[in-house]
Amino acid sequence: MRWMKDLLDFYNDYKVFAVPCTLSVYATYRLVKRHNRKSAIASRGAAAASARQQAESHLESVDASTFLTPDGRQITDLSLEELQEQIRTGQLTARQVSQAFMLKALKVSHDINCVTEPLKIEDVERTAALLDSKFKDDAYREQPGLLHGLPVSLKENIQVAGMISTMGLVSHASDVSGEDAVLVQVLRSQGAIPYVKTNLPQTMVSFDCSNPLYGVTRHPLNHSRTPGGSSGGEGALLAAGGSLLGIGSDIGGSGRLPAAFCGVCGFKPTQGRLSGIGMKTILRGQSGVALSACPMARDVSGIQLLMKALCCEEMFKRDPLVVPYPMNEKAMTDKRRLRIGYFKSAPYFEATPANQRAVLQSRDALRRMGHEVVEMAAPDLYEVMSLYYSLILADGMETLISAMEGDDIDPSVKYGFMLYSIPSVVRRLAASIIYYAAPRMYSLLGNFRKRPVKELWTLQWKRRQMTLAFLKSLGDDKLDGFICPLHPIGALPIGTCARLTASASYTAMGNLFDLAAGTVPVTAVTEEDEQRMADYPHSDIWGRDTKKLAKGMVGMPIGVQCCTPTWHDEDCLYLMKELEDGLKLDG
Repeated sequence: MRWMKDLLDFYNDYKVFAVPCTLSVYATYRLVKRHNRKSAIASRGAAAASARQQAESHLESVDASTFLTPDGRQITDLSLEELQEQIRTGQLTARQVSQAFMLKALKVSHDINCVTEPLKIEDVERTAALLDSKFKDDAYREQPGLLHGLPVSLKENIQVAGMISTMGLVSHASDVSGEDAVLVQVLRSQGAIPYVKTNLPQTMVSFDCSNPLYGVTRHPLNHSRTPGGSSGGEGALLAAGGSLLGIGSDIGGSGRLPAAFCGVCGFKPTQGRLSGIGMKTILRGQSGVALSACPMARDVSGIQLLMKALCCEEMFKRDPLVVPYPMNEKAMTDKRRLRIGYFKSAPYFEATPANQRAVLQSRDALRRMGHEVVEMAAPDLYEVMSLYYSLILADGMETLISAMEGDDIDPSVKYGFMLYSIPSVVRRLAASIIYYAAPRMYSLLGNFRKRPVKELWTLQWKRRQMTLAFLKSLGDDKLDGFICPLHPIGALPIGTCARLTASASYTAMGNLFDLAAGTVPVTAVTEEDEQRMADYPHSDIWGRDTKKLAKGMVGMPIGVQCCTPTWHDEDCLYLMKELEDGLKLDG
């Protein structure tokens, strides 16, 4: 062991230099890491900005008449049905339509920063030209793809061959996708034209919408407010007129919530109806509450079209884990009388006056359409959120913390990351105190801990039993589905969503119970709604924050959630369409 003695002698001779040398090496290491991180952010941001600028410059060089219909209207102002008709009759080409929507998307993104990057303009135009060529063939023209010539926007985490997918993380800033996600492949096979990717929050575990790589996405109607998340770029782009059809994702309301905030439609199907291959997530392997694709559109017809187009043999062939069950079009459209339940609020997180009014307005609209609508008891959202957090956080958030290591922490997730980083002993002590001061907050803090395998299995079994009990209650009451608030409050100010994490309880219910769940825009916040906030309960910090953050919300959209039992996706889409049509009768 002579070498150990020599080492100790060396240390004793030079120990005066040991500490400063060690600190110097560590400081240098941290500076190099910081430099590399800043370089990666600058490089990704510059590459995305360059791609946007090149595409926009190219499209601005195109004759402006290309973006107009034969009668002089802007192509992007057409409804989905009008656009399909003009493509079908040859009045518009796929090339015209894709160019018009890409230019509009890039233009609106200057103000609200919803587009991260366009697909290569030459690839988009090549795809459109091929579709236009195929349309000249009589056989194809008789039976074109269901989405022939229609542009479809994609959330940034949905992989496209040759494009980078980051999930808003610097550590993924150079992750180039090797192939298209299965849903993108199916979209292409149905004649759709993917054309832009849209922004999301860092890690996607947030319902705000900003990250260090691409910046903050703003609400089209009020730039001080968030479009929601995590599919916030999709919601904002649809609301701003830069897209008709889009694909987001949803694990706790990530697609439905921004749809409601922005006044458009979103739909979370039963898990297993749509492929998840090629849809990136931080929480890989977490199956307690699964991530789902979330079709989004300006109206319910767009959602129905996307679901019909995606649930086809092409998807069943490419993903053997999805249920090979095409959408039943008759169930989505055939007129029939439904028995629908409703609740306008739940005690765990009381809905604000505007959201309660929206449910009652929806109740009346469905009754006008001939449906039976009855009041029902709200599910116990405290139990829902306690179990939801227990499952999502079952690894003690080690996966999330590991993914964020070395990243710049975006302000939108800093509050949550701070909670994740508190030592578990301190968290549990704080949770014990909070249980008595603010019991509902215990559902969050009391479940921020790592679970042993046996306990995780118990939680998964509990989820199954709770789901069966809830579905049985719907059956016992002979309910085909129900409507309720999508969220207790409208679009929040940017950077404040983490303060009201538990407000996602209404949407998380749909994921925990694996319901078919969608949102339909119903109304907007009025001055009277704001005045009635004076009576909103504010016994804890969530109540006080809700009351404070609801100020200045007049005119912001409010959506209502439509839910049906697991595998009754067509019934949910029918319910959504009936609600949409009933609201039109109200003027």
